[in-house]
Amino acid sequence: MCGIRSLGIFLLIPVPVLLAIKFFILCCIDKVESKRLKIFGHIVCGLLFISALVFIFSGVYMMMTGNLP
Repeated sequence: MCGIRSLGIFLLIPVPVLLAIKFFILCCIDKVESKRLKIFGHIVCGLLFISALVFIFSGVYMMMTGNLP
């Protein structure tokens, strides 16, 4: 069981990558003039943020309980 708990920390590794991609998309959105493209960029950033939260919560759940989510 201890092996599964230690795997939870590996679920936290993609979180900084997802948040960095989100940051760069938000920086690029400021330079775009098309309103549709800005809306699409905000939707993509929201989905990246939600996926980062899923990784965080599943990693914490895995470390706390030792069960797979």
